[in-house]
Amino acid sequence: MWLHAVAESLDTEDSRFALRAPRAWLHTVRDRIGVNSSAHLSAQLLELLRGVYYENWVPSHVPVTARAA
Repeated sequence: MWLHAVAESLDTEDSRFALRAPRAWLHTVRDRIGVNSSAHLSAQLLELLRGVYYENWVPSHVPVTARAA
């Protein structure tokens, strides 16, 4: 249901595209909030999203500092 809501808000019927949007957001947040905060956030996610959240994560590379535009 939540994936359908994401797809609808992005005006698409492509479920893969709809999943990439929250994936990109989750990875961006994950890489910027630090290991402890990341663990607290992931504990609140659905199991599927938790898997997406930790995909390709290297805790020793976080947090990432914001770059100037």
